[in-house]
Amino acid sequence: MLLFVFSCGFTAFLLGVTASERTDIGSAGVFVKIYYTIGLFVLGGLDIGMPQGGSAGARGLLWFAYFAAPTITAASVIEGILRAIAPERWQIRRLRQHIVVAGGGGIGRLCLKRLRKRWPHKPIVVIDLERDHPAKVALLNQAHVMVGDIRAESVLDTIRLDRCERVFLLTGDDFANLDVAAKILERRPRLAKRTVVHVANLQFLRVMSDSRIAHTCEIFNSHDIAGKHLVTTALTAHFERTAARDVVILAGFGRFGQSVLDNLQIHARDCFRRVIVMDLHAHWRAAIFGQQVGFAEFYDLEVVEGDLRDPQTWKLTEGIDEREPVFILGSGDDGANLRTALWLKRTYPEAHVVARTFQGSSFASELGREGGFEVFSVAELVAGSMPSAWFGQR
Repeated sequence: MLLFVFSCGFTAFLLGVTASERTDIGSAGVFVKIYYTIGLFVLGGLDIGMPQGGSAGARGLLWFAYFAAPTITAASVIEGILRAIAPERWQIRRLRQHIVVAGGGGIGRLCLKRLRKRWPHKPIVVIDLERDHPAKVALLNQAHVMVGDIRAESVLDTIRLDRCERVFLLTGDDFANLDVAAKILERRPRLAKRTVVHVANLQFLRVMSDSRIAHTCEIFNSHDIAGKHLVTTALTAHFERTAARDVVILAGFGRFGQSVLDNLQIHARDCFRRVIVMDLHAHWRAAIFGQQVGFAEFYDLEVVEGDLRDPQTWKLTEGIDEREPVFILGSGDDGANLRTALWLKRTYPEAHVVARTFQGSSFASELGREGGFEVFSVAELVAGSMPSAWFGQR
């Protein structure tokens, strides 16, 4: 556009058009004409006067340049100001065929690693409410970072859904993820099967299983993936080795612990006779599980409220007469899970002990081998369980 406007002004001068205050432009040399044409971009028309002489068509070209040239200059100034104020947003608006990852937490980091492995050079945008958290993630994975609420219309406009290739909604707010998914379906239906949504609440996931979003977008629950894998592999193998029905102690009854029990009730029915739920807020969380999912009737349930780091909490295990009980340490404190696993294995050498960690760790794996218990990494399992189709074909 810049070159076109310059050509219009320069051509007009070549065709004999002059200005009321510079009547000698028509007879001047080429470099003089170039000089005055460039001057039009800084409101030069105010200095050299109005177009005159030449044909009507030539004057029309110059009049066009009079208006268009300063407009281009003003737009460039505004663009420079916007770049200075919000450089990351300006860069993002210009991207094409990019991938958007909303949420720079644990699941977001796993997704970014898979994306970078599949697409080493594709533009990726990380959106999060906090700057420092996603900025570190973006730096490690060579991605653009944008601070903001993915639900905001201004953010959705900035990421240019019309040019976007895939969207991953992985924030810690289930409602925000689903709300944005609904907006994407309204704005860009073509992104439906290219939108991956994480829903952490299992009951919420079940309730909306018949919704349009559930049928059109890719929806998953990381805890359910991890819990199902643990039950159908390690725990099922243990149950098959033990003749009698087992006692299962769930130390930590958050989303992961609830997912494990849910999958035990589905995939390991009649393999255990007693379940002990242990958590700092055990009664409250057990009430939520009972309401949202429900406890099966084929086992006895005991709820113990206490901190798994407190030795007094574990006095309940003194009454366990099972030789090979199952201890699943699934609290949110990875260090506490590992320390407790070591102690339990020494106390119950025949027990099957599983310690949950989020990120994979060489130290944790070595500690598990030396201590005789199993270390279960949620992150590694979820990363490996994400279908390749979610990330597109190279």
